[in-house]
Amino acid sequence: MIRAWQNRWQALRPREQLALRVLLALLVVLALWSLRVRPALETLSQSPSLRSQAQQQWAQMQALHSQAQSLQKAPLALVQQPSQRLQQLTRQAGADWQIQIQGEQADLQVQNASAAALSQWLAQAREQALAIPIEAELTRAGSQEDRWSGRIRVQWPRPGAQP
Repeated sequence: MIRAWQNRWQALRPREQLALRVLLALLVVLALWSLRVRPALETLSQSPSLRSQAQQQWAQMQALHSQAQSLQKAPLALVQQPSQRLQQLTRQAGADWQIQIQGEQADLQVQNASAAALSQWLAQAREQALAIPIEAELTRAGSQEDRWSGRIRVQWPRPGAQP
């Protein structure tokens, strides 16, 4: 078989041999480009966005880590009475806010509450009572974009349970 190819090659004119060599070289370059260079260039062009995404994820993980550490260091007195702490936070929030406690859960009812106030209440509930939201039914209050009405259910660990 190899001998047949060699005989066929030698039967070609020098100009045809040169054309086939150039064609073979172009095919090798195309294969290298397709299999090695192009994927590397695509990865390189995507690296800024991938790096930015990785940095955002890292920052989010760091924030969650610091939040977990602050929750672990929460004063035990606050953790032992989460229902009282949530009632106090609700009274501080305003007259349009009401809370109902049922065991280790609480339902917060709000009317025309600002997004900032809701966010602050949830953050304080998490930090001071270890209460996390497990359900929410909120609708925009009227035509104002940052006002909400509805219900948020939070839950906290049982006394003696690990946070």
